[in-house]
Order: sequence, then C-alpha cells, then structure tokens
Amino acid sequence: MAVELVQGTAKILDSGVETHGYVSGSGGNVRGQIESMRTVTLDVEGSIVHVKHKQPIVVVDGDQVVVAGVRKPNGINANAMANRTRSTRNNAPATLVIIAGVLMILLGLPLSLILLGLPLVAFGGYFLYVGLNMKKANALIDEALSRSPAVTKV
Repeated sequence: MAVELVQGTAKILDSGVETHGYVSGSGGNVRGQIESMRTVTLDVEGSIVHVKHKQPIVVVDGDQVVVAGVRKPNGINANAMANRTRSTRNNAPATLVIIAGVLMILLGLPLSLILLGLPLVAFGGYFLYVGLNMKKANALIDEALSRSPAVTKV
C-alpha cells in the first residue's frame, strides 16, 4: 500500500482519547501499564483521515492541514500531519521503528536455524515496511510544507 498525501481545509468529525493497557495485582502489589493516544477524525477536502498520536493534535475546523498516510477501506490512516494554520506538526517515529525492525531481523536470522527466529524475522520485516512508510510520509510532509499552499480567492 502506497503512502498518500492529502492537503486542504480540515473539518473535525470526531475526536477523543484511546486508552489501552492492563492492571494486575496480588498480595497488595498492584502493577500495570496504561497508554493513551489522542485521536481525531477529519474530513480533508472530501477524504476521511484518521489521526492518532501521543502528543496533542492541534486542529480546529477551517485549518489548512497536510496529512500523509496509508489509504484503508474506511479512510486514510495518517502517519504524519502538519497544520499550516497553527504551525504545528505530528511526525511519525520512523527511525525508531526501522531500528526495531532491523534488530528483530538481525536477532531472528541466527535463531531461524532452529526455527525460533522465523517469527522474529517476519515481525522485523513488517516493522521495517511500516518504518519505511513512516519515513516516506515524513518526507512527503516536508516536501508539501516547502511549497507554498494554493491560494484560494474569496
């Protein structure tokens, strides 16, 4: 699936917080890990865009945004987003995901001799694919921001 760039005026359709995690305890000891992601669903020039990020997503109706992501059946899942109106940006953590993918592959290759490493190589390949898509999305956002936005007459 190719990374796609969408830019234009944003209209917020939905926003919220998505929380995942677990809490466990025994004998008075309570442990857990909870992670929250901010989510926003936008209509950008007729395209539905889903944005998830750990950092706040700064956008209001009428802002000029640039979004890069992968098209899915229910819309575009954004990897990176920039708001031209408010001069904010949410980048994808491409370098971290690429490094994780390479490490999984390097660890999985020697272990694949005893068949334990095959899942690691497969997950590493997937992480590498996702990381390269994130890197491409960040590059598309950089390129779009370097060009001046289209001027609309009122």
